[in-house]
Order: sequence, then C-alpha cells, then structure tokens
Amino acid sequence: MLAATKATLNLLPTPARSPIVPPQRPAKPTKAELERALGGDDTAEAARVLSRFSPRQRQAIFGKPLASGLVPVLDAARRGATQLLPVYAGLGASLGVTGPLGFDAVFTALFEEKEPAAKAMLDDPRLRNAMAQHAPLLAADVAKLLRRRANIDEVTVRLTDMERERFNSPKSLALYLINVFAAKDPDFLKTLGLAGQGWSTQDMCVQRVRTLLTFATTPELSPADRAACLREAALFAESLRVDRRVFSAHQTCDTAITDAALSYECDNILAKLDAQVADGNRKLVALVVPVSTPLHAMYLTVEPAYLGPEQQPGYMIHFDNRGAGNEPHQRAANGQVYPVRTSAPQTPAMRALLKTLLTDLLLERGQNGTIESVYAALERWSAGIRATRGDSWLDDPKSFDLPTYPQEAGNCTFANADPGLDRRMGPALAARFRAFEQRFITARCETFVDADKLAAGIAANEERKQAEREELASASITTQSTAA
Repeated sequence: MLAATKATLNLLPTPARSPIVPPQRPAKPTKAELERALGGDDTAEAARVLSRFSPRQRQAIFGKPLASGLVPVLDAARRGATQLLPVYAGLGASLGVTGPLGFDAVFTALFEEKEPAAKAMLDDPRLRNAMAQHAPLLAADVAKLLRRRANIDEVTVRLTDMERERFNSPKSLALYLINVFAAKDPDFLKTLGLAGQGWSTQDMCVQRVRTLLTFATTPELSPADRAACLREAALFAESLRVDRRVFSAHQTCDTAITDAALSYECDNILAKLDAQVADGNRKLVALVVPVSTPLHAMYLTVEPAYLGPEQQPGYMIHFDNRGAGNEPHQRAANGQVYPVRTSAPQTPAMRALLKTLLTDLLLERGQNGTIESVYAALERWSAGIRATRGDSWLDDPKSFDLPTYPQEAGNCTFANADPGLDRRMGPALAARFRAFEQRFITARCETFVDADKLAAGIAANEERKQAEREELASASITTQSTAA
C-alpha cells in the first residue's frame, strides 16, 4: 500500500517553482538630483532624495561642503531655509556643526543677514538645544593639525580662518610689533607708517596663535612646555571664535535678536565648561571671553575647577584688567585699576548667575559700555554669590590693589591678556614665550622696516613706558593717600 502511494505521488506533475527575485532598492539619486534637493527649500523633496541613501552615505553627504563652501546644515542657514534643519536632523545630521569663523547655523544666518531665519532657530527649543553643543578646541586638536601639516601658517589658517596674506601683510605684522612692545610713541608709529592706527582683539588672537605654534616647535622645549603652548594656542583660537560670534550678534538692528543670540552663545560657553567639569580626567581648559569697552580691551577667563576640601565641581572666574597708559577711560571710577577673582560651585543657581554675568559683559562688548558698567556687572555677580553661598566663596578684590597688581603702561590688548598667560603657562614659561615673541616679530618686521630705525624706536618706546610707569606709581600713592 505504501509503495503504491509513492508510485502515485511520483506520477503527479511537479509544480513549477517561481524564480527568487531579490527586492529592488530604489535607484540612488543622481548628483544633479541631490544638488537640487540640498540647494532648494522643499522639505518633502529633500526627505525623499536623502532617504534613498544609506545612513553611512547620508553622513558623508552631511559632512561634505556644497558649492557655497558650507556643509548642508550651514548652507541651509546661509540661505534662510531653516525648515530643512529638522529634516536633516531626522536623517542623522548633527545640527551643532560649525564652519568658517567658528559660526554655527545661528551665527551663519546672522552673518548673512538672514535675521528671520536666525530668530526662527533661536525661538525653536528643539533646534536651539540640538545646536548648542559645541566642543571647544583642545590641545589635542592643535597637535593633530601640526602632525598633518608641518607648515605653521597652514595650521594657523585652519585654526583661525584668517587668510595667510592678511596676517603676513606688513600692516598686520607692524601692528603686532607695536602691541608686543606696547608702543604708542608717535615717532615710532611714524617710522612704521602707522600713525594713529589701532588694533583689534581678533588680530591679536591670530598673530598669537601663529607665534605660539612656532614657539611650540622649538627643540629646546620640554614635552610639558610644548603641551602648555598648544593648550594656549587652542585657547586663543577658541577666544577668537567667541569674539566673532559676539560681534556677529551685535550687527543686527533687532535688539531682541541680539539678546537672544548672546544668551544662546552664553549657553554654548557654559555647555563647554560643564562638560569639562563633569569629565573625570580633569583635563580642564579655560575659556577666555573678550570683554571690551570702546578703546579698551579686557578679558574674562572662566576656568572649570574643583573647589574646597571636598573638591566640589565649579568655576573659577578671573577678570583681567591692568589698564594701560594713563588715560581716564582706562581706570575705574575711583582712579584705580584692579582685577577680580571669584569662584562658584557648579549648581543651577550659580550657573544662572554666571550666565547673567556673561550676558551683561557681552552686551557691553557691542554697546557704549564703560569700565564702570563692567565693574558694576562683576559686583552684581559677587553680590549674588554672597547672597547664595556667603563670603567664603569670594576672594577680596582689595587684595589686588595697585601696588600688588600695578596698572601697566602702554597697550591694553596685551597688558590685559598677559596675566592669564602667566596663570595658565606659569610665569617662567610665559616670560620665555614673550621674549621669543619679541624676537619673532622683530625679525619679521626687519624685512620692510630699517633694522636700525626699528631698534632705536623700540629703545625709545621702552624709555617712554618707564617714565609712564613712574607717573602711574606716583598717581597710585596719591590715590591711596586720599582714600586713607
């Protein structure tokens, strides 16, 4: 019976098998289709085209500059097509990317005068939170660039986004020389053909980055000293980016947008600091925020710190102002010039106070602020700490009086940057760097300024500064006697 059944089954026709056909993927868009989608403002078309690529392919697309020289996220902001950003984010793009000049999407829109687009991003909490996560430049980033590019000028361009022709121009080099030697002597300026011309913090940052990189490559430096120089180069490059973003925020005529953009930048600064304080390896890096009034450069340094016997995570705040010269606008209301140092734990209340301080100072940066208004903002910060934590968290500003921390003669751009340089690098290494800096820029300027005239001008300038220091010291004694 079983055999008969098998025979019967063998006689039945075998059903035809359909060939196995693999599923067909949609054809990858052409280059022209992709360019139209990324260069347009149609969210549906952008999503349709981009979704036909794999996640890895999309990451490559989002990281590749378009014809504008910007990656898709920043290009959309440049054109004001911010409706594309949620689409990009949903398909894996990072909205916190930065491009030339250290601008992210918000500041790219402001720079391109797309104020409605900037406002739309600042008003959208999801976009704002996705963008406000910028990692600061670190010494490791600078070291990596140096390994890839032996040419110091090329690395400087990559770190600062300033053209090589600009920072190597005779004008820029001569202005650097003037500031390095704190020179304001009329005859010296006339010798260099730069009478009456000033200099910006941004120029100073670029030139100092280049000089720090050059100094870091000198063979006599120890590995620890070289690392300190690279950290300082990263810090000055990061400070340059902050200053450019603040400047961009102040270019809009809408004060509400300016306020929102500065608040957003303060969030960026605090996010970088908080991330470092939370990092267990304690490789902490300061952030230097240029705080200037018209004709006077000052600096606020915010350092992640571990405070007290309990090593509580927190912040150390240094406000560096040594003055420069003897003009009235460069002193506080009482005729004195002094720095301020405070510390605060990393708590929500202290973070809010620190954001208020940063916002106040960055608002002064672009308005007709005075040195009195800067010190008033610092006093509000100190008063907030006293009210919340008590006096134990404050260093008495009177400990930084004129005899201890004298007003410097000459130029404020460097005079007020040097105290921070001493703290971070150590006085000995900082002094070696400044001596190298003077030799470096003198040699550069000898190519277009007569060496003998240059040396004579520098010597005359030193005599003038010494006379000015004596005048300031005399004024200091008079001021303190009056106060007593």
